[in-house]
Amino acid sequence: HYVPAYLAKQGYRIYGVNPSLAGQLRFGQPVVASLAELPAAVDMVDVFRNSAALAGHLPEFLAMRPAPKVVWFQLGVDDARVASRLEEAGIEVVRSRCTMADHRRFGIGPVDGPGMD
Repeated sequence: HYVPAYLAKQGYRIYGVNPSLAGQLRFGQPVVASLAELPAAVDMVDVFRNSAALAGHLPEFLAMRPAPKVVWFQLGVDDARVASRLEEAGIEVVRSRCTMADHRRFGIGPVDGPGMD
Protein backbone atom coordinates (compact mmCIF):
# COMPACT_ATOMS: atom_id res chain seq x y z
CA HIS A 1 0.00 0.00 0.00
CA TYR A 2 2.95 2.31 -0.54
CA VAL A 3 1.28 4.42 -3.27
CA PRO A 4 -1.77 5.36 -1.18
CA ALA A 5 0.55 5.86 1.82
CA TYR A 6 2.64 8.29 -0.24
CA LEU A 7 -0.48 10.16 -1.41
CA ALA A 8 -1.82 10.34 2.16
CA LYS A 9 1.49 11.86 3.29
CA GLN A 10 1.06 14.46 0.54
CA GLY A 11 -2.23 15.50 2.12
CA TYR A 12 -4.76 13.62 0.01
CA ARG A 13 -7.67 11.96 1.77
CA ILE A 14 -7.55 8.25 0.97
CA TYR A 15 -10.58 5.97 1.24
CA GLY A 16 -9.73 2.30 0.93
CA VAL A 17 -12.17 0.02 -0.88
CA ASN A 18 -11.49 -3.65 -0.30
CA PRO A 19 -14.04 -6.23 0.90
CA SER A 20 -11.30 -8.26 2.60
CA LEU A 21 -10.22 -5.26 4.70
CA ALA A 22 -13.64 -3.64 5.27
CA GLY A 23 -13.91 -2.12 8.72
CA GLN A 24 -10.18 -1.78 9.22
CA LEU A 25 -8.59 1.65 9.52
CA ARG A 26 -6.19 2.68 6.74
CA PHE A 27 -4.77 6.16 6.22
CA GLY A 28 -7.03 7.55 8.91
CA GLN A 29 -10.25 6.31 7.29
CA PRO A 30 -12.25 3.08 7.63
CA VAL A 31 -11.95 0.73 4.65
CA VAL A 32 -15.27 -0.02 2.93
CA ALA A 33 -16.29 -3.08 0.92
CA SER A 34 -17.53 -1.28 -2.21
CA LEU A 35 -17.53 2.07 -3.96
CA ALA A 36 -21.21 2.48 -3.04
CA GLU A 37 -20.20 2.54 0.65
CA LEU A 38 -17.79 5.47 0.36
CA PRO A 39 -18.63 8.04 3.06
CA ALA A 40 -18.09 11.03 0.76
CA ALA A 41 -17.86 12.02 -2.88
CA VAL A 42 -14.42 11.48 -4.38
CA ASP A 43 -12.54 13.25 -7.15
CA MET A 44 -10.59 10.21 -8.24
CA VAL A 45 -10.83 6.43 -8.03
CA ASP A 46 -7.32 4.94 -8.16
CA VAL A 47 -7.60 1.31 -9.26
CA PHE A 48 -5.13 -1.31 -7.98
CA ARG A 49 -6.81 -4.39 -9.48
CA ASN A 50 -5.96 -6.92 -12.13
CA SER A 51 -7.07 -5.71 -15.57
CA ALA A 52 -9.41 -8.70 -15.85
CA ALA A 53 -11.40 -7.37 -12.88
CA LEU A 54 -12.14 -3.93 -14.37
CA ALA A 55 -15.22 -4.94 -16.38
CA GLY A 56 -16.84 -6.24 -13.21
CA HIS A 57 -16.38 -2.83 -11.58
CA LEU A 58 -17.79 -0.81 -14.47
CA PRO A 59 -21.35 -0.73 -13.07
CA GLU A 60 -19.97 0.51 -9.72
CA PHE A 61 -17.96 3.29 -11.39
CA LEU A 62 -20.97 4.40 -13.43
CA ALA A 63 -23.33 4.32 -10.44
CA MET A 64 -21.23 6.73 -8.35
CA ARG A 65 -23.05 10.00 -7.57
CA PRO A 66 -21.56 12.39 -8.03
CA ALA A 67 -19.35 10.69 -10.59
CA PRO A 68 -15.62 10.88 -9.95
CA LYS A 69 -13.74 13.29 -12.20
CA VAL A 70 -11.09 10.64 -12.89
CA VAL A 71 -10.75 6.88 -12.78
CA TRP A 72 -7.04 6.06 -12.71
CA PHE A 73 -5.86 2.59 -13.72
CA GLN A 74 -2.51 1.98 -12.05
CA LEU A 75 0.60 0.87 -13.94
CA GLY A 76 -0.13 -2.39 -15.75
CA VAL A 77 -3.91 -2.05 -15.31
CA ASP A 78 -5.94 -1.42 -18.46
CA ASP A 79 -9.15 -2.30 -20.26
CA ALA A 80 -9.94 -0.29 -23.39
CA ARG A 81 -13.67 -1.14 -23.32
CA VAL A 82 -14.07 -0.03 -19.70
CA ALA A 83 -12.05 3.13 -20.38
CA SER A 84 -14.24 3.93 -23.38
CA ARG A 85 -17.48 3.48 -21.41
CA LEU A 86 -16.19 5.71 -18.60
CA GLU A 87 -15.13 8.40 -21.06
CA GLU A 88 -18.56 8.23 -22.73
CA ALA A 89 -20.01 8.96 -19.28
CA GLY A 90 -17.82 12.07 -19.01
CA ILE A 91 -15.24 10.55 -16.66
CA GLU A 92 -11.58 11.12 -17.47
CA VAL A 93 -9.54 7.90 -17.54
CA VAL A 94 -5.81 7.54 -16.97
CA ARG A 95 -4.56 4.16 -18.15
CA SER A 96 -1.57 2.15 -16.95
CA ARG A 97 0.19 4.94 -15.05
CA CYS A 98 1.39 5.27 -11.47
CA THR A 99 -0.10 8.12 -9.45
CA MET A 100 2.95 8.30 -7.17
CA ALA A 101 5.44 8.37 -10.06
CA ASP A 102 3.46 11.02 -11.92
CA HIS A 103 2.96 13.10 -8.76
CA ARG A 104 6.73 13.10 -8.24
CA ARG A 105 7.56 13.60 -11.92
CA PHE A 106 5.33 16.66 -12.23
CA GLY A 107 6.60 18.08 -8.92
CA ILE A 108 3.07 18.66 -7.66
CA GLY A 109 4.03 18.75 -3.98
CA PRO A 110 1.76 18.44 -0.94
CA VAL A 111 -1.91 19.43 -1.08
CA ASP A 112 -2.64 22.82 0.47
CA GLY A 113 -5.57 23.38 2.76
CA PRO A 114 -7.85 21.21 4.83
CA GLY A 115 -10.20 18.72 3.24
CA MET A 116 -8.45 18.51 -0.09
CA ASP A 117 -9.05 15.19 -1.85
